[in-house]
Amino acid sequence: IERKILHANKNIEVLNFYVVHSNKNVLPSKPPDKETQKKATATLDEKPNTPRHFVTYNNSKYLLMGLKSRKMENRHLIALYPVSKILDEIENEKKYLFLASIISLLLTIILGRILSETLEYPIKQLTEGAKALTRRDFKKRLPKLGNNEFAEIAEVFNDTMVDFEELQVAGAIKEHLLPSTVPNTLLYSVYAEIHSQSELNGKYYDYFESSKDNVSLIVGSADENGTAAALIMAMVKAAIINEKNLLESPAKIGERIDYLLKQIKKSARVNMSLQYISIDISERKGKCLNAGKALPILVNGKARRVMTIGSQGNKLGESEISNYKETNFEFKDNSAIIMCTNPNYTKLLVEKAADAYHKDPATYTNNLIKSMNIKESCECSILVFTI
Repeated sequence: IERKILHANKNIEVLNFYVVHSNKNVLPSKPPDKETQKKATATLDEKPNTPRHFVTYNNSKYLLMGLKSRKMENRHLIALYPVSKILDEIENEKKYLFLASIISLLLTIILGRILSETLEYPIKQLTEGAKALTRRDFKKRLPKLGNNEFAEIAEVFNDTMVDFEELQVAGAIKEHLLPSTVPNTLLYSVYAEIHSQSELNGKYYDYFESSKDNVSLIVGSADENGTAAALIMAMVKAAIINEKNLLESPAKIGERIDYLLKQIKKSARVNMSLQYISIDISERKGKCLNAGKALPILVNGKARRVMTIGSQGNKLGESEISNYKETNFEFKDNSAIIMCTNPNYTKLLVEKAADAYHKDPATYTNNLIKSMNIKESCECSILVFTI
C-alpha cells in the first residue's frame, strides 16, 4: 500500500495521498495535522459526501478529502488538495468571468445598436408613410426596407398608394366629366344620378344641347373601373364634343366611339354599353341608339302608357363589325324618357314607370328608386327626361 501511495504522490501533481489505519498507522509516515486527521477520519464514509476539513501541512493549508475502504477494514484513503491552488483557480475564473462580462456587454451594445438601426429606420419610414396618408399625398413611396416583414409592409403600402393615386386621378377626371348641373327649362327638365358601391365606377351620364330645339341625352357603362373607366368616359365625352355636327345622329356618334374603343382594344379589353337619344323638342320626335342589353323607356304620363325604345344591340367595341342603327320615335306632352344602364331593370321599369310618373324628373326618379328598391349596390346610372 505504501508503495502505491508513494507512486501516486509522485505521478499525480497537486494531490497528496495518505492511508490511515485505525487512526494509528499512517502511510507515508509523515501525516498532516493529526488532530484534524482524527476528526476527519471519524466522519469518513464509503461515499465522498463527508464534511469539508482544512489542515495545515508544511506551513500550507490543504483541503482534506477521504473515503472509507469497503474491503480493507479500518483503512481510510485521504487526499490533500492545496487551498492556494483552489484560490488561484477561483481567481482565474473571476478573470474569465470579468472578461466574458466585458465581451458580453460590448456585444450587447453592438447588437443593440444594430437592432436599433434595423428597427428605427423602417419604423421611421412607415411613420412618414402614415403621415403622407393623412395629408392625402398619394405620391409617397417607401424605399426597400430589407428582406423581412417590414419589406412586405412597405410593398403593400406602395401598391396601395399606387391604387390611391390612380383613384385620385380618376376622381379628378370624373369630377370634370359629369355635368355640374342638369337642364331645367320651361320646355323640359332632366335629372340623373349614379348608384354604385364604388365612387370610381364605369357609370356615365351627360346631356348636350346642339341647338335651341335639340337636346342629346346619354347614359353609359364601361366594363372597367377606376382610372381606366374614367379615361374611357373622358374619351367618349371628347369624341362627342369634337363631333358637334353629329350630335343629332346617334348612329354616327356610336360608330365613332366604337372605332375609338377598338383602337384601345388592341392592347386591352374595352367595351361600353351606351344609350344615346337625340330629341327634337319642337317636333316632339327623337332618335335612339342602343348599344347593349338595357333599353330606354318612353312613358306617356297622361295616358299612363309605357313602351321600350329600340332593341338590344352589341356593346361599343364588342363586335368586329360596326352596324349601329337608329330607332325613330315620337312623343307627346306630359311624357318622360327613362334611361338606365342596368339591363336587369328594363322589365321592372316597364312595370313601375306608369304608377311612379311625376312631371318633376327628380321626384319621378325617387319614386322609381323606391318602387324598384334600387340600392347603392345595384350598379346603374339612371337619367329621367320630362317634357
